[in-house]
Amino acid sequence: MNSVMVSGFSNFGEVADNPSLRLAHRLAQEIATGAIRTVMADASSLSLPVSYARAGQVLEAALTLSQPDLLLMLGVAQTAAELRLETTARGVRTAHAADSDGTAGLPSEIELPEPLHTTLDAVRIAERLAGMGHPVTVSHDAGGYVCDSTYHAALNVIHRLGLKTQCLFVHVPADEGTFAEPAGRPVVRFDVQLAALRALVAVLAEAP
Repeated sequence: MNSVMVSGFSNFGEVADNPSLRLAHRLAQEIATGAIRTVMADASSLSLPVSYARAGQVLEAALTLSQPDLLLMLGVAQTAAELRLETTARGVRTAHAADSDGTAGLPSEIELPEPLHTTLDAVRIAERLAGMGHPVTVSHDAGGYVCDSTYHAALNVIHRLGLKTQCLFVHVPADEGTFAEPAGRPVVRFDVQLAALRALVAVLAEAP
């Protein structure tokens, strides 16, 4: 693994400081500087808008230009208590909430795309990370909002352009800085999430 791109999303709705973007910036910096043992790679971070239309466009432009060996996509799941390794992107907009452009989801029966799947063994990876004590699980449903839509767009671009890029989406929990008013919502500390993502990158770097 010689190059890594880590993407995260900008703020939206009640998410005053999106942990996915802070984690993406920090993780890419650590990979690029060799701070993660066993991992030596060029790395960059990418900020994505919480927009059905624009997120895919930004991501496609970045993938076309850099063609990384690994695209690690991060997005926040506001009620999660652990990191979720997403195996599948449905590309169906079923969420009631509008995106940052005011675009709402579409009925699920309209123009259903084919589900797309990561080529990485998420179950094996999750087992490795859980064995190290990290809070992680596997999910087969990335939701019906911009995270799933953008994951689907990324996998589609990789296939359409014939890229060798491996791609995995990880839903991260809220952390202590996510909400302006936490109001008792579940959070997982930033340093705990960062440690899990460091371990994830190390595991992924073991693959040939």
